[in-house]
Amino acid sequence: MSCIERCKEKLLAIGNESPDARRQIVGSVLSYWEDQPGIGANVVDKLLNYSIVTPLSVVEWVLHDAGNKALSHTHAWEMVSTTINKVNTRVRQMIAAKQVMSINDYTEEQLAVYAQTLNAAEIEQGVLLNAVTDALTAMSDSSDEMNGGIDVESKAWMQWWAKGWLRAFSRKFGVAEGTVVEQPVSHGGPSARLDPEDMDTM
Repeated sequence: MSCIERCKEKLLAIGNESPDARRQIVGSVLSYWEDQPGIGANVVDKLLNYSIVTPLSVVEWVLHDAGNKALSHTHAWEMVSTTINKVNTRVRQMIAAKQVMSINDYTEEQLAVYAQTLNAAEIEQGVLLNAVTDALTAMSDSSDEMNGGIDVESKAWMQWWAKGWLRAFSRKFGVAEGTVVEQPVSHGGPSARLDPEDMDTM
């Protein structure tokens, strides 16, 4: 986008100030595009491509700053899902490249740079996994403290969405089913089962 290109250096400077600054950038974009959140989500994705915001800042804004109601919004799902896919794809591509490197001549320095880059990508993936699972586990908790004292019906629906997101994203990260989400949920409501494949089509 031309507007991002024009303001790239300024946005990078703001984003480099702190993690909170990067989350504020995400929030500002979604606030500006409040009436068209799909466009806002697309702009955030472009900012992510330019490294103005980080995968963690996008996920944390959705799961912490946007509030519990964000779980029922398609654009929020797409933001987290797209971000996770980018991180996972990068790790998979780098692991696949390792096979190519093993059959070609590379200097020790090149191999060291590759190893460092892969390690950093895997660390980022792990941090993102923890951020997603921790936040969604807290949202799906049954205690009133974790749910901010909201009414019973709203709390039940929030827990239903949180468990559905948690199950779907755990599978995206390759976490074995059952290790994160203990109780299945569904399309029928807070007490039914939700299929993560259906979540991907939201």
